[in-house]
Amino acid sequence: MRKHLSYIIIFIVGLLIGATLLSVVFMKGLSRISSINNMRNVTRLMNIAHKVYKIGDFDSSIAALNALVKELESYHKTDKFIAIDLGLTYARLFVVYERAGKQDLANQNYQKAIELIGSKFKIKSPEELKESIEKIDK
Repeated sequence: MRKHLSYIIIFIVGLLIGATLLSVVFMKGLSRISSINNMRNVTRLMNIAHKVYKIGDFDSSIAALNALVKELESYHKTDKFIAIDLGLTYARLFVVYERAGKQDLANQNYQKAIELIGSKFKIKSPEELKESIEKIDK
């Protein structure tokens, strides 16, 4: 009787360990799927924001780019490649604000862009940033 009870206990413990391991693997898989879906949404938003920036009016461009900034900032600390996209988005905001004559907002976005992409693209002035963005966006 004790022998059978030992086998039953070992079997139940094995089931619990297996179920725990399976749930950990399953949760990691769900996390990856969620991350992929989030990046797809970011990519869609990037495409929309870029189109609006190129052909939209001032208010539409600002709204689209700021929505993209908000989304990119949520991933910026966990994905180093997002920093480049975020920096380019700040650079585009800089260009839009500068064209509209809103120098204070242009300067704020210039500083943010330089912090993220200045050294990578060797940009040292607002003029260089504007030229770089215009080349990228052609």
